[in-house]
Amino acid sequence: MAIIDHMTSPLVIRDPDGNEHIAAACFTHPQGEIRDHTLMLGSEAPITSQSTMGFDQSAVPGGKNKIEAMAQAGKEVSSVFKMGKQYKFSVFNHKTQAWNESGAYGSKEAAEQARDLAFKQRFDALTK
Repeated sequence: MAIIDHMTSPLVIRDPDGNEHIAAACFTHPQGEIRDHTLMLGSEAPITSQSTMGFDQSAVPGGKNKIEAMAQAGKEVSSVFKMGKQYKFSVFNHKTQAWNESGAYGSKEAAEQARDLAFKQRFDALTK
């Protein structure tokens, strides 16, 4: 029996260029059934030096000199890679011993900018 507040068909987001992205295949909506809604997507949020990038730096072993930290950060923050029509990078999480992917970026330049910030944050954590 179907549950009325579960979305069972894909939620497709269509950007102004006509590209379609599946946002969710099945999820529970807190207000029940949704339909006939238009989602407008804005531009990406600016990346600033105050952004945390969402990567946990708490378990990163510090105390390295600048040369060691730069080499280690280069190993723990991947290069930008293309995944479908989006760009991402990965950062190693010392607490879980696994790689965490960044959010998706619409352009390689935006992903590179975010990756540079994540690299700097990892470098700073390694030199503390």
